[in-house]
Order: sequence, then structure tokens, then C-alpha cells
Amino acid sequence: MAVATVQTIAFDQSRTAEIGPALLDYGARESGLKQLGPSLMTFAEESSTDWWTLKYEEVVFVAEGKAVITVRGTDSVVVAEPGQAITIPRDATVRYGGTAGSRLFLAITPVNWRELEETES
Repeated sequence: MAVATVQTIAFDQSRTAEIGPALLDYGARESGLKQLGPSLMTFAEESSTDWWTLKYEEVVFVAEGKAVITVRGTDSVVVAEPGQAITIPRDATVRYGGTAGSRLFLAITPVNWRELEETES
């Protein structure tokens, strides 16, 4: 039986990408997990991202602040506060929003969605 690697991954500004007004830390994706893709999203000010169509399933957990997910094509706006999570199905088109200081933990599956999309094309 193989020994599992359990580890702590801290937020690291050097691994972030700007997604509109939000910072997304992809460092957790270097965890070695094969199916689940974790990341951290932070908002310095109250704002929202551009529209994004998911090619994966996602859970957004609010650690601090507030998450506001707007769903395109509906009148749906889903709001979550600390300790709450939002689930987003594949093919949903959404905008991620947050209040100033919001810290969100995101987990997607499958983590290799880009590779799978290329093989389906």
C-alpha cells in the first residue's frame, strides 16, 4: 500500500493570477491530487469577475466575507456567507463576486478538465 502525502498549502501571492478584480491562487493545485482541484480566491474590494462558463463542477466555500455568484440567463443571484458553500454545475455561466476582504476556497472536479476538453474535440 502506498503512503499518502498529506500536506498544508498556504496562500502564496507569487502563485496568483488576476481574474478581473479577484486574485486566484492556483498553488493548491500543485498538491498532487488527481481528481480535485483546490484554489483560493480573494477580493481586495467589492467587485465581480467577467462571465465564465464552467467545464467542471465546482464548490465555493466562504471562509471570510461574502460570495455573490450571478448566473447568466436567469435572474439567479446566489449569496453565501462564512461557513456556507455554493455548488455550481458544469456548463453554468457565472460571475464570481465578493465583498472587500472576501476569501473563498474553490474546489473543482475534474482537475484536468482542459485536457479532457482537448481529447473530446
